[in-house]
Amino acid sequence: MVGPELKTPPKWAWWVVIIGTLSVFGATVVSLQLERRPQHAGGTQAPLSGYPICADEKNIDFPEGQTTIKVAPRLECWSGWVITPPGTQYRLDPPKGGWVEARFLDGSEFRVVAGQPADVGVRRGIFRLRVMGPVTIVAK
Repeated sequence: MVGPELKTPPKWAWWVVIIGTLSVFGATVVSLQLERRPQHAGGTQAPLSGYPICADEKNIDFPEGQTTIKVAPRLECWSGWVITPPGTQYRLDPPKGGWVEARFLDGSEFRVVAGQPADVGVRRGIFRLRVMGPVTIVAK
């Protein structure tokens, strides 16, 4: 005895499956992109590297004519934007025995360990900091 014959589904059913699959995939990609997108000041801001932006964040500017500033960002959250003078190079000096993490506008990050100050360069003069203790920023 032979089982009943299976009928092939109509062509429109395949289109429904394909369009449904693409819709689910597209919605997933869009939602992931929206989660990663940082929002502007004044709104809720997305966490950076798993840490939130400090609730009392304030941007840190170099006073005119000053080339060294000392700031004390916190370990549990990212500081406001540190803005170095246009066209200058700068260096981050972490606290003794510690480290400092910097996150730039483009999303890249790096860590500087005490005793190994890093010249960051000109092109990335706006960044956030996360550190335990005070950090010195030297503009050249």
